Amino acid sequence: MKYKIKTSIILPVIITACFSLMANVSQAHYLWLDPTSIKVDDDEYEAHLFFGEFHKNLIETKKTKLLDRKTSTLKVYLPGKKEGQAIKLEDKDKFYKGTVETSTSGLVNLVAEDINSAVKDWTKHGIGLVHPVYYARTQWLLFKNKEVSQRVSSPVAVTELDVLPVTRHINHRTGEFGPKTGEEFVFQVYFKHKPLDQKAKSVTVFAPNGWGWEAKLDKQSGIGRFKPIMPGTYVIEVIYLENKPGEFDGKKYDAVRHRATFSLMAR
Repeated sequence: MKYKIKTSIILPVIITACFSLMANVSQAHYLWLDPTSIKVDDDEYEAHLFFGEFHKNLIETKKTKLLDRKTSTLKVYLPGKKEGQAIKLEDKDKFYKGTVETSTSGLVNLVAEDINSAVKDWTKHGIGLVHPVYYARTQWLLFKNKEVSQRVSSPVAVTELDVLPVTRHINHRTGEFGPKTGEEFVFQVYFKHKPLDQKAKSVTVFAPNGWGWEAKLDKQSGIGRFKPIMPGTYVIEVIYLENKPGEFDGKKYDAVRHRATFSLMAR
């Protein structure tokens, strides 16, 4: 049995005229991180890593497919630190949990990946034998001492396919974080640590109610943008097929299918 995320948000008619539910959204699963920092103690926070299909309100559990991503790893990049700190993941019923301990304030980047997934035969989808890899990124703003320094460093790409925020939307005095409804959010896609200058297989933005729409990337810079249509969690999903034959765990493949997400909270 699959766990369903409850939602009570109804999209206004005026907005439904502007966005249409994408009928051709891929059915394959992906990883995403909860953009909300879950405080459990003064200097301790929980990170939750999900596997499923956010746009279908579907979260896999230990009884279904969650453990398919048991080789996932998580790193936290604390303010002022260039190197990521590995965080141990514990498989719970509906997500993987990681504990982040820090007494600092500022912008925290969380990056998860699973690059050890088995080779799949996706010949029926027209791409042959594939090595699927998954990445997920989000940001927390830890607001302590009633202020955050304006010297917030920009994140850098650390995974093969990475989605980085360009706009910050930080109120350094109040701790408000994230774009407001109708405010443009700009992001940039990187492949092998350089702006993606090739066509991605798909770039989709999923809204809190599951509606999705295609985002266009600039052909040279890999920059995309969208405007939140309501408050809540958004997931940007990018798929890039690298037509590069290889071998993993003794099995040959024709291509690597990179699938990355960036999750954020709009207000």
